[in-house]
Amino acid sequence: ILSDLSKSLVAITTINGSHCLDLQPSRETDPEWLIKQRKKEVKIIKGWIKQYYSDLAAFRRIHE
Repeated sequence: ILSDLSKSLVAITTINGSHCLDLQPSRETDPEWLIKQRKKEVKIIKGWIKQYYSDLAAFRRIHE
């Protein structure tokens, strides 16, 4: 995927490494671009989790 599919399904592309390099465990020798990419991915995933719990709370309020 080379472009965002939606606001929450975003494409993260890299020209500096393989497409799965960010999924490997971090190492002291990781380049700065990879460290930044992983941080961006964590931020996106945290956003998904936050949205999930927000939606769940709203659902529970409606169905009490």
